[in-house]
Amino acid sequence: MNKSVKVVFVIFFIFAGFCVSAQSALSQRYLNSANEKLAQGDYQRAFEYINYVMDTYEPDSIPQEVQVSAENIYYSYLDSVKDEGNSYTFVRIVEKVQKYPVVNSDRVLALIKAISQGETLTPAVSASQEKAEPEVVEKGLSKEDLSEIIKMLEKSNAQRDEKILEQFSQQGKMNQEFLQDAISKSSESQLANSESTQTTIIIVGVVVGVLFLSAIIAFIIIGLHSAKTAKENQKQFTQTLMALANVTESSSVLLGQGSSMRIAASGTGVPAIDLMAQDNSLSSKEREEIKEITAKCVALGREIDTVTGRKNNSKHVAEVIYELSNIFGLSEREILLNFAAALVYDVGFLSVDRNLFYLDRAYTEEERLSLESHTKFQREKLDFIPDRYMEIFENAVQQHHENIDGSGYPGGLKGQEISLIGRMLRIAESYIAMISKRTYREITDKEAAVKELYKYPNLYDISVVELLENII
Repeated sequence: MNKSVKVVFVIFFIFAGFCVSAQSALSQRYLNSANEKLAQGDYQRAFEYINYVMDTYEPDSIPQEVQVSAENIYYSYLDSVKDEGNSYTFVRIVEKVQKYPVVNSDRVLALIKAISQGETLTPAVSASQEKAEPEVVEKGLSKEDLSEIIKMLEKSNAQRDEKILEQFSQQGKMNQEFLQDAISKSSESQLANSESTQTTIIIVGVVVGVLFLSAIIAFIIIGLHSAKTAKENQKQFTQTLMALANVTESSSVLLGQGSSMRIAASGTGVPAIDLMAQDNSLSSKEREEIKEITAKCVALGREIDTVTGRKNNSKHVAEVIYELSNIFGLSEREILLNFAAALVYDVGFLSVDRNLFYLDRAYTEEERLSLESHTKFQREKLDFIPDRYMEIFENAVQQHHENIDGSGYPGGLKGQEISLIGRMLRIAESYIAMISKRTYREITDKEAAVKELYKYPNLYDISVVELLENII
């Protein structure tokens, strides 16, 4: 009987340990999915996933990583509600903020106040939402209810701040006690060795100073972490757009102040190019027009990336095209239009069934043909592009899957039959896919990606690959 009981206990503990481990792995998967959906702008899914993750923990034991992600998701979702004015979604978020105090940051509370005081909320509720949470739809929130909830949230924030200050104060007292104790001990030893005592006091002072400084830095980092994360996501692309803005003011940004730089592509078949000799004669009206086109292409590129699930793909490809166009010595007009076209070269994907981008099996022949149809040029998707610029955009859309040996699609074009923007995009898209590790797991760095491109002269224009190698 004794042995049987022991065996049962052992089996129970093993099973319990397995369940805990499995639950932890599932929570991590949902946390990763929540962050991915946030990056894609799918705030509703991100909201649902992060709530599931927080439900797996006790309120006081939610990990810092989860707290930071949750606060970021709640703030972004509220910000979208502020623009859309959906009262159902707002009520749902507010009630969850009450349930999960860890997301009740100062900026989340400020946004709740701003929305509740506005006049933009509408009682828009879909049939699926009413069916999923009828009690939320039925309940609603009056202005008085919101006012009471906001007061409770403010009180919760104040209590949290007091707790942090109390902890900080306690840490200061501990440090003071430590300092006093150290000074007392050093005073006793001073009778024996005054020189040693002075050294001890200096060391103690340094240690205490480091402790105070560490505590202050940690406190500041916690407060600024979520804001810093949001800013860093846009930093790189902002720099590129700033460079482009400067280019439209003066072509010297592209060429270098007072420079007579020449680009020699040795062994590439591309002749030496005198950049100063290029046609950069853009009128101020034309510059402003291209600026407006580029801004619209940036927004459309983000929409394409959201649909396809390829985070920041359009801007990364466009940055490569910008550098290649520059080193080719193209005119200012061509460089800027190539950059804009590279932001929207996959615009055809907006007409493809979105479910095809997330299948975890091989495509059927019909599905493959549907995906390949994205290279069919659709004028209405780019109706903001003037006719005089349309050729570059049309070539970008239709030719970025053409291969040098004629084996590509949709036209089976060969060599120089493929436009320059088409040949550059064929390389830039493959290069970005490799270094982002979406499909090429063996590629570990940029140099390895370029070496991989060299292996396929039947697909890629090697002269363009050589120029790409010079700029990475």
